[in-house]
Amino acid sequence: MRSRRVTPLLRQRAVDTVLREAASGSRANGARGWWARWAWRRVVLACAAGDPAAQDAVRGVAAELVEADVRDLLAAAPRRPAERAAYLTLIGQRAQRRALDPDGTLLAVAYRAADSETRGRLRAAMAAEGDPDVARVVVVGEARDRIAGLSYDELDHLAHQLAEHRRWAELRRLTRDLPLAKAVAAASLLPPRERSASTGDGAVDFLPTALSAQTDLSAQAASRLRATVGRLPRERLLTHQTGGHALVASFSPDSSELALKCGVRKKRFYREFSDYAEFEVETLTIATGEATHRFGERTAGGYDDAVLHLGDEILVRLTTGSGRCSVVRVAPDHQVLCAPSDLSGMRRSGNGAVMLCRRGLALAEPGADRLRYVPLPWFSERNGGPGLRGLDGPTHTPATLPGSRLIAFEFLGQLYVVGDNGQGVLHTAPVRDRSVAVTDPLVLFFLSPHALALNFPGPYRTRRTEVWEFPPGGGLRRTAEHVGEILDRWPVEEWRGRYIDDAFARLFLFRGPYQVSPWFGCLDDDLPWPQGPGGTSALSRVHGVRGFLTTAPWGDAVAVATQEGLGAPIACEVHSPHLPAAREQLERPMLHATPGDLQRVHELRTRIGDPAVREALDVLAGCLGDRLGGEIALGSGEVLAPYSDTDLALGRDPEG
Repeated sequence: MRSRRVTPLLRQRAVDTVLREAASGSRANGARGWWARWAWRRVVLACAAGDPAAQDAVRGVAAELVEADVRDLLAAAPRRPAERAAYLTLIGQRAQRRALDPDGTLLAVAYRAADSETRGRLRAAMAAEGDPDVARVVVVGEARDRIAGLSYDELDHLAHQLAEHRRWAELRRLTRDLPLAKAVAAASLLPPRERSASTGDGAVDFLPTALSAQTDLSAQAASRLRATVGRLPRERLLTHQTGGHALVASFSPDSSELALKCGVRKKRFYREFSDYAEFEVETLTIATGEATHRFGERTAGGYDDAVLHLGDEILVRLTTGSGRCSVVRVAPDHQVLCAPSDLSGMRRSGNGAVMLCRRGLALAEPGADRLRYVPLPWFSERNGGPGLRGLDGPTHTPATLPGSRLIAFEFLGQLYVVGDNGQGVLHTAPVRDRSVAVTDPLVLFFLSPHALALNFPGPYRTRRTEVWEFPPGGGLRRTAEHVGEILDRWPVEEWRGRYIDDAFARLFLFRGPYQVSPWFGCLDDDLPWPQGPGGTSALSRVHGVRGFLTTAPWGDAVAVATQEGLGAPIACEVHSPHLPAAREQLERPMLHATPGDLQRVHELRTRIGDPAVREALDVLAGCLGDRLGGEIALGSGEVLAPYSDTDLALGRDPEG
C-alpha cells in the first residue's frame, strides 16, 4: 500500500453523512436512487485514494455492506498485492484479505513500507479483527525471514517505498538479508553517500563492501545479474527424449538454451541418412528443461548436418547428395541464406556465424537475407593462390575466438590466423606436410587471443598436440609439444575459463578415437561432467553409453546423446556438475548464510568457467565475508597445506 500522506477527500462528519445518505437512499426494492449512488461512489473513491476517514468509516459498517457494495470496494483496490492486502485490512474485508494473503506475508511487506500513521491504523484494524498471528508477524516485526524470500516484484515495491521515504538504514539492513540479485536491486536505490552511516552507539551501518565497491550498482546491473542467475540449471542432469534418429546440438552463447536438430527417419535404420525426409529443430531451456518446437520441414539431409545457436537466431547447415551445403535460418524466421555450395562447418564469430568458402570467408550476419562473402586475396586462384577446395564439412571447420574476432584454420599443411572483420590473413606458418593434410585435418583451439592448440591425427594414445603462439608484433611459432592424451599434459582445471571449441572438447572428454560421428568414443567417467547413467540396453553398454553432442561455451555443461537400441529415437542428456550448486547459493537469502556457505562459494568459483557466473560468485563471497565476519566453521576431511591466516587446527591430546 502506498504510504504517502493523503489529503482527506471527506471529513469524518461528511463521511458519516454520506454513508447515511447512501443507506437511507435505498428504494423499496433495495436499489439506491441517483443521490445515494452518487454518495456511495464518493465513499468508494475516497477509500481507493487512501482517505483514513473513509476507510475507517467503511470498516465500521463492513458487516452491513451488501455484496454489490463489496464488489465496488474490491474493484477500486490497488493492483500491487502488498498494497491490496493493506487496503482490504483497512476497509474491514478480512475474508478477502485472508484469501489473498493467508500467512500475512504481503501484509508484512505493506506494514514495513508504510509510514508511522498508516502502521498505527493497520495495528488498530488487525487488533479489531482479533488476529493475533498476523499482529505478531507485523507488529513485532518477525517478518524478516519471510521478506528475504519474497518475489522480485514484491521486494521492488518494498525497497522503493523505503527509498521514497528516505529510510536508508532500513534499506541497508534489507539489502544485507536478501539473495544477491535482489540485494543488488535494493542497493541500487541507495545514494552513494548513504551506503554507509554511523549509528548512535558509534558503530558503522554499511552495505557489504563487495556491493558498495561495485562500479556499476544500477538497476541495469541488477537486471543482468537476475538474468544470469535465472538461466542457470536447477538440476545436475537434464534429460530430453527427441523423436529423431540423428541428432546435432548447439548451446546458445550464454548457455541458457540448447538447440537440437534431429532427423526423423522414414526408412529402415540400415538405410543412408539421405533417405530421411524430415528434420525438426527445438530448443531446450536449461533452467527448466522445457522444450519448444522451433521449426520442421520435409527435406533430405546428411550426417554432416549441423545447427548453430546464435542467441537471437538459429542456423542449420544442410548437406545435399552431391556433398554441397546450404545454410538456413530457422529462428526467429525461415530464410534460406545460400544455394548449395562448397562450405565448411559453421562456427560462432564476433558478429553471427562464419564458414570457409572457396573464395575465403562466408559470414551469416544477424538479420541478413543471404551470406556475405569476404574474399581472401591470399587464396585467390587469380592471384596464383590454391583456392579453398574440398571443403567437406566438419573436417575443415575453422576455430574461432568470437570475443577477439579471430579465425584459425589449416589448409594444405599451412596454418592461417585471420580476422573476421576484414583484416585478412594476420599470421601464417607451415605446420605439416602438404600431402598428409589433404585427408587428415587438424583440430584447432584458441587458448587465448595470442595462442593456438593444434591436435594432429593419429592413434588415440599417440596423438600429438602442439601449442603455437603469435604475440603482438611477432609471428607464429611453436612453443610446446605433447604426445599422448591431452589431459595427461593439461589437466581439466587448465581448461576452465576458456572458450571451449566442440571439436577440441571431444578430444579430452571422450575415450577412443576421434570421429566425425558422435557415436564413436565413450564419455570419460573419471571427469566431473557425467551425473547419471545413460541407456541401459546392450547396445548402449557396448558403445559406451553416451555420444558427444556439444559443450557449453565455457565448458560448464556438456550435452550427450543416448540410444536404447538400433533404430530407437535418441535422447539428449545435459550434464552440469557445478552450475546448480552455484544457483542454489546465489538464490539463498544472505540472512541464512553460514561459514560453510562461504567456503562452498569459494570452491564453486574455481570450478566454473562462465565469466558472468564467476563474477556473481565473487560478489557473493565478498558479501558473505562481510556479513559473517569472524564466525568459525568446522571443516572435515584431510588437512591439506597451504594454510591461511584464518585456519585453526584442532586435535586430541594423545596423553590427555
